Amino acid sequence: EPGDFFTYEIDCESILILRDEDHCIRAFYNLCRHRGMRLASGGGHATRFICPYHQWTYDRAGQLKKTPGLQDIDTSDLDLVPIHCETAGGLIFICLADEAPDFEGARQNYSEALRPHGVDGAKVAAVIDYEIHANWKIVWENNRECHHCVVNHPQYLKANFDIFDEPTPEM
Repeated sequence: EPGDFFTYEIDCESILILRDEDHCIRAFYNLCRHRGMRLASGGGHATRFICPYHQWTYDRAGQLKKTPGLQDIDTSDLDLVPIHCETAGGLIFICLADEAPDFEGARQNYSEALRPHGVDGAKVAAVIDYEIHANWKIVWENNRECHHCVVNHPQYLKANFDIFDEPTPEM
């Protein structure tokens, strides 16, 4: 809904991702333009974003609306700094580069591949972090390949792949 937001950390950058009044997804650096304070943390719903330091107030489009105690300054260049933001198939993609690469090909590929899974209507049911005492490369590769899935995870294959071969008795 308009006003829903979450923050995301990339290295030392904090990113504010929100849905604006027109239901568009926007991304900004999560920093007040006055003294660099973070405007939001975690996620939630907001009608505006107020800096905890001097209460500079930004709307959902990232525009600076109020500067208490500083009425005589030019605020035309003090809106939140936008970040390139695209959506495809229910996923959000951001790019911190000054110039973002063309996204249309990726949008078509992701949208088509994700359409059967209904990601655009999905909700996060739970977030779980695992600490695994194993070689990360083996864990990752096991997760990405599915040679063992025909025998061990047939329901997963039926739900996630267009082609499914039933295991033969000799398998």
